[in-house]
Amino acid sequence: MNENKYLKIFSIAAFVALAAVSCWATAESLHLLLETWPLAMCWIVTICFFFIASWGTKIMVDSLNKNIYT
Repeated sequence: MNENKYLKIFSIAAFVALAAVSCWATAESLHLLLETWPLAMCWIVTICFFFIASWGTKIMVDSLNKNIYT
């Protein structure tokens, strides 16, 4: 049981770390592309895209699970 707990904590930490790096890189790239936009606006757009992509991926994975009703 403890091994599963540590694996879950590690998975969440890895997801957050990779999400932060991905959002940082995307926001910086967007800011280079659109120099007139403030950096904060690029971060907001990036986080919104990340949330929508994560939610869409969750919905796709849930649709393949036959044990739950969607």
